[in-house]
Amino acid sequence: MKKEKLSNYFDWVKAIWLTSRGNLLDFTNRKYLVGIYQDQFQNIVFMKAGQMGLSERAISEAVWIADQLNAVTLYCFPAQLQLQDFVQARLNPVLNASEYLRARIDKTEDDKRVEKLGLKRIGKGYIYFRGSQNPKQIVSVDSDCIFLDERDRFDDENVPFIEKRLLASKLKWRRELSTPTIPGFGIHNSYLGSDQRVWEIPCKKCGTWQEIDFFKHIDFENKIVRCEQCGKAIDRFSEGRWTPQNPKSKIHGYKISGIYNPTVTVADLVAKYNNAQLSGFSALQQFFNQDLGLPYEVTGQSLVQSELDGCKRDYLAPLQEKTNCYAGCDVGNRLHVVVVQKLDELKMRVVWAGTVENFLGPYNSIESIMERYDIKTIVIDKKPEVKKVKELLERFPQKVYAADYPTINFPVNQYFIWDDIKYEVRLDRTTSLDYVVSDIQNQRIEFPGNIQSIPGFYDHLQASVRIQEKNKRTGTEVARWVEKGADHFFHALSFARMAQSRGIIGKALLDYYAKPDQGVTPNIMDWLRVKGERIF
Repeated sequence: MKKEKLSNYFDWVKAIWLTSRGNLLDFTNRKYLVGIYQDQFQNIVFMKAGQMGLSERAISEAVWIADQLNAVTLYCFPAQLQLQDFVQARLNPVLNASEYLRARIDKTEDDKRVEKLGLKRIGKGYIYFRGSQNPKQIVSVDSDCIFLDERDRFDDENVPFIEKRLLASKLKWRRELSTPTIPGFGIHNSYLGSDQRVWEIPCKKCGTWQEIDFFKHIDFENKIVRCEQCGKAIDRFSEGRWTPQNPKSKIHGYKISGIYNPTVTVADLVAKYNNAQLSGFSALQQFFNQDLGLPYEVTGQSLVQSELDGCKRDYLAPLQEKTNCYAGCDVGNRLHVVVVQKLDELKMRVVWAGTVENFLGPYNSIESIMERYDIKTIVIDKKPEVKKVKELLERFPQKVYAADYPTINFPVNQYFIWDDIKYEVRLDRTTSLDYVVSDIQNQRIEFPGNIQSIPGFYDHLQASVRIQEKNKRTGTEVARWVEKGADHFFHALSFARMAQSRGIIGKALLDYYAKPDQGVTPNIMDWLRVKGERIF
């Protein structure tokens, strides 16, 4: 093929690229892909349903950038393990099957060694593969183009590190793609900031152009797509066009609906929807996210104001209490602190909540709060101020525990691990926040009558949404809390709850987990250590 032909990405893909199954790309039944492959705008967002051909679009462009532009690409997934599976299953078979690409990656011994570190050399260009959870690996790469694949499952704190890898490049291309999760979060938020392109097809009878909507255009009884104007049947795979809904944006954004998937029939979609309605929230979310490519949020998966109001009692904050007080602190631009008084084994009440600027000092500090309320135990976010947390621990020995949310699997009967050597507590993020919500919904946490005078308190507790998603490797359903905005008081209250749990002895966590209304808050004394071994 002529050199100038290969320099055009769309021509290169049609001439060079085979899928991991050895097939040519399908632009006949997937006409919506043509415009997507022809678009090489600087910044592009793809909000998609599952199995719509967008991962193939992303990885093939990454290879083309290395091959034809001699440039460097940083290709990111949520976790390193996912990347390894993706490279082995989706990329390596393509590279091995193409005579042209095999010649472009003729490996030296050095190449074979660096490939183990997540690096491919193609021609004079490179592709770095990284997981979003490891900022140290990310900051070592200066890139011309970044890909954020499965964006909604990224560690949000590390995304800015990825963005900064483009600063030294003239190209500065950016690609973001994912199935959505909840409204206003991740890929959906990015799509809302784009020019919001939708795929429209015409009705051959009346000529009306329309974006096919599952609930407007699907005839559930006859399992066909109908024109919204004249009611006649429409061929969902006919020629169409991408139409921007927000043309002033300088970001190209594509909404790729599963309705246009040629491997799924309308009858399949209707059956999946009917089954999801019977199966509950998790199945409905999967249907909207994976099958339709739409964000989904259901009432009841986040705290609502009436639940918070139900915890109000006839007292005002701040209380000048010094009896049985504990605290939690979430570390951000400011220090968000919640002080609670333990009432009994099941209940506690908020006596003070607010923000302070400093860790130590006589005023406007955690130290001043500790002394004012004679705090028995405070649990504080370990990161990012690790050094300052250690200084606080030295100032209040045996009263300060640094909290961490590690990416490990906790057993059902122990969602926390206390470390009395380092004075740390490792928490299962989802379960610990679940308990806070359960305690609020069952009014085991009391709020002062003027709680809403504390700036941001209600907003922070309502900012997170609990979602269910399927683990791609195990196929099991996994729950997690996703923040749509600042949620510092939510975590601070969770930490305070953990701090006061240190005062309860001798009750097994499994009992509490199985019967939260009848049990008591679990704590480290459920497990005794003798020479480092756990015993009952």
